[in-house]
Amino acid sequence: MITCDGGIAYGKQNVFYEMLKDFAPHFKRVNIICPSNEKGEEIQIHDNVYLYPSPYSKVLHSDVFRHKRFVVKKGMEIFRKHGFDLIDAHFLPPLMSQIRGGEELAKRTKKPLIAEFMHLPGLPKASGIREWIEKRISLVFLKRYQKKLSHFRIINEREIGQLLKKKLGFRADQLHFISSIYLDFDYFKPLNQKREKGLFVVAGRLAQNKGLPLIIEAVRLVKAQGYSDVKLKIVGEGELRKELEVFIRKTGLEREIELLGWLPTQADVAELYNRAQASLMASFNEGGPRVVFESMACETPVLTRGKRQRKPCSRGKKRKF
Repeated sequence: MITCDGGIAYGKQNVFYEMLKDFAPHFKRVNIICPSNEKGEEIQIHDNVYLYPSPYSKVLHSDVFRHKRFVVKKGMEIFRKHGFDLIDAHFLPPLMSQIRGGEELAKRTKKPLIAEFMHLPGLPKASGIREWIEKRISLVFLKRYQKKLSHFRIINEREIGQLLKKKLGFRADQLHFISSIYLDFDYFKPLNQKREKGLFVVAGRLAQNKGLPLIIEAVRLVKAQGYSDVKLKIVGEGELRKELEVFIRKTGLEREIELLGWLPTQADVAELYNRAQASLMASFNEGGPRVVFESMACETPVLTRGKRQRKPCSRGKKRKF
């Protein structure tokens, strides 16, 4: 597996970690090539999962520009030493190192390649110029690789599936809809504890597409209207952390808003959902989004913007609170 999830190589017990716990027993061995943790040492998790993070420095994004070469080199080392039967590569613009490296490995080893498409930046709406560019690059790449990728996993059937079939010419038999809503109901469930008045929660990467400045501004407006007990806890890390810290100080909301970083376990996240009056999502674009389902599993209402963002979450009789 060639993943774009780097957190697991830092020891984080995130959703990917928990998914692998149930996924790995179906296989003899699972090898995962990861983005850089700047150490590059082999890491074993669970019983038969082996992580191979890139050793390259993240200074000036050196690791990103050299990642395809690392994927191919490390993949061939794994193949010679342990062998493998299938290559699974994740889609990540703008360089697509995982899929391009996976394609090269497939040619050299004569093994089948499956591409996983979790999210298209900028669809339905770009949060800035970077996502607008990434969306254009992604569409060109997908059009070019349409005939090369015989199996393509998607997690958003309505939006992504329709785009790939109608605009980019993918055949229906190339696309496999497999949800990524990995929920462990031992954790994500009602805990029957008292809700904290005025407490709201946001969970996710601190990234441009999440619309976090909109939520912070909303908290400022609510407080200005006299709701002095409003509180916001933000779970996650990302490139916008320093920018958000400055924005929170400028708006005078240091006492109302807390950046928690990633919590140690999913149980901690579920406990926070259960304390909150509601969870919030202001994303410009999303793949799933899993956090909506996590919150709903805890019977915590979700406030979100734009019906296109919540469309994948609103099927069946239980779609409403």
